[in-house]
Amino acid sequence: GDVLVLGSRGGQVVLPRFWRKLGDQVPPAVVINGGCAMNLPGPKIAWPQQAVTMMLMGSEDFFKGKKSSAEYLTASKSYVPPNSRTAILYIRQMQHMPQKALLQLVLRPLVMAAARWKYSKTCPEEQLQQLTVQLEDESWSGSLFILQGGSWKESTFGPLDESPKKKSKTAEALPVDEESPLDTVQVTRRAELRSLFRAAVVDVTPKGGSGFLRARTTSKAMRQTLTESTNASEGRLEAARELRQLAKLEAQRITEIEANIAQKEKELLEMREQAAKARKEELRLIKMAEAHEVAASSEEAHPICPDSPVLAPQEDDSPKVQPLGARILVPGLGH
Repeated sequence: GDVLVLGSRGGQVVLPRFWRKLGDQVPPAVVINGGCAMNLPGPKIAWPQQAVTMMLMGSEDFFKGKKSSAEYLTASKSYVPPNSRTAILYIRQMQHMPQKALLQLVLRPLVMAAARWKYSKTCPEEQLQQLTVQLEDESWSGSLFILQGGSWKESTFGPLDESPKKKSKTAEALPVDEESPLDTVQVTRRAELRSLFRAAVVDVTPKGGSGFLRARTTSKAMRQTLTESTNASEGRLEAARELRQLAKLEAQRITEIEANIAQKEKELLEMREQAAKARKEELRLIKMAEAHEVAASSEEAHPICPDSPVLAPQEDDSPKVQPLGARILVPGLGH
């Protein structure tokens, strides 16, 4: 495909494999949860300098751990190469499993922006800024970070309170009593406690009239709050199951790596033994060659021609000269 869309495990495992295989030719990617910008176990895989990456990250994601938003973003940005083409869309209300309404709003614009940045080599800053305006109109808040010229350009959108939450449409639709107007109910623990307190007050209010209507609407708000809390709990359970599965896969991978290391060590030992045998054979051949050279040198110094006849010693018929003072024996004469 033209653009890769990856979830948490996809960003942690799949995308780095694409990096290692394709390098700068990797397709643009939209990475939900920013799993590629984490300290992961195993060998580090270089982030390609020319890779186009759009990271969608959330403050309510358990990947954040106990870090503050600033610490979480600083740690994530530290893994990004300074010359790469990367943008981070940070949503304060986003959970590990992005809310359906949020994903429907941001996924297509992020995919289009990633494709444009990759194939036109132009940063789609205006397109991303328009997306933040749409998010703010829908009561989402957060920050947009774009890496340009080796530095991050930041722009914020939505309310800047410490822990913003998306407003509940049900709470906004509640009827307001003129004497004691109700505040807008938000999906927070404080809002849940506020709803419980209002329900207790309604219980002591006489039935009928405006008090009866307030009881019905407040109960409806409570049900909405409890539904949102249940969905959040289910999301956390699903995330925990996914994390356990990831840990199981990592344990299997470690076991495979250890088995591979043991096999390689065995092969290395066998190769060392073969190298020792080869060295021993090499020394034997060197000694044989040296002995052959010595024998050849000896033959050159004392040549032997086996086909030539050996000359027998000849008798000398010439008269022998007696040495001075020797006795001459003449036959027939006395001694």
